[in-house]
Amino acid sequence: MHLDPRKEPIPVSPGIHYFMGGMHVDERHATILPGLYAAGE
Repeated sequence: MHLDPRKEPIPVSPGIHYFMGGMHVDERHATILPGLYAAGE
């Protein structure tokens, strides 16, 4: 994209962000591992 993040924000699109990775969580942000919760981006 030839952007300079020091001068302008890098756009993030929901579709692209989803393909960058992530984990499945329930409505309480719990993962499938006991005691592990996800928070934030």
